[in-house]
Amino acid sequence: MKKIRLFSLISLFCCLFVACKYDIHQLFFRGPAIDERASSITEIQSPPLHQAGEIRFAIITDLHYGSKKDRGETQVITSLAACMPLDFLVVLGDVVETGFDDYFRECEIFIDRLKRYLDTPSLPVYVVLGNHDLYYNGLERWGKLNFSSNKGATFFRFETTGSVDGKIYPRSWYFLDTASGVVGTSQMAALSDAMKADKNPKIVFTHYPVYVDKGFSTPFKLSDPRERAQLLTLFDKNKVDMIFSGHWHEGGFFNYGRFSELCCESFVENSDKYSNWFVLSLSETSDTLHVEHFKVQGSSVSSTSQTYALNGRK
Repeated sequence: MKKIRLFSLISLFCCLFVACKYDIHQLFFRGPAIDERASSITEIQSPPLHQAGEIRFAIITDLHYGSKKDRGETQVITSLAACMPLDFLVVLGDVVETGFDDYFRECEIFIDRLKRYLDTPSLPVYVVLGNHDLYYNGLERWGKLNFSSNKGATFFRFETTGSVDGKIYPRSWYFLDTASGVVGTSQMAALSDAMKADKNPKIVFTHYPVYVDKGFSTPFKLSDPRERAQLLTLFDKNKVDMIFSGHWHEGGFFNYGRFSELCCESFVENSDKYSNWFVLSLSETSDTLHVEHFKVQGSSVSSTSQTYALNGRK
């Protein structure tokens, strides 16, 4: 009985700690609701491509500015400079720890510094909404990020078109709003309609992973199993090549058969004390995606790479 009481007291203390840190109302009720935020898909301007038939972009996720953890800011700037030219940068959500203006400003300072070092003031940056971005009514401030090319749209897409030797290579890029841990009725319907009408091969970006199957994974994936099944079926039938997700700081790779999901490790140091980012090169002519995963611990940078075959054109 004493052990039960002690456990109850510890649980209560933890809840109070979380409530003080994030505001208990905002932790569980991060309005507006998903069906208000993402009732329709926004078409945004396509990024200019540097090379016909190849698309190069970088991914950073879970920056969590406002937290006390480290980030490999200097290392990622130097690394991306060596990988130029890039066509665009994707940030997969949780740019801040909580939605305070000062934290968003810290992130803006970092991205401004990155662009200045790369000498790319017009580099498109596409920002996915994360759950931490909503804490303390952060949505409005998130929508005003000075580097965001989607300008407050939480559910959006664009199309790229390359031409090599007279052959056209169209591709669609989808960015979902999963910041509430669900897709929602309205967004699911709009996504389904858009993908069914879109004959292009597709890449999908989302904050929450569609599926995680490692250890205590429930908080780190979309919470509704019916939505997960619906998404995977939709993606399988509509030429999705790859899903990129964040949220789960440790990261993972999941093969669904015809397509895969890469859950990207976090830019803020994870439990292994690593800060991570990714540089990707998509070849439309060979239907391959080369992924280079960089990680920094202390001042040391290392990288590994993997090439994936894409099946969306088949």
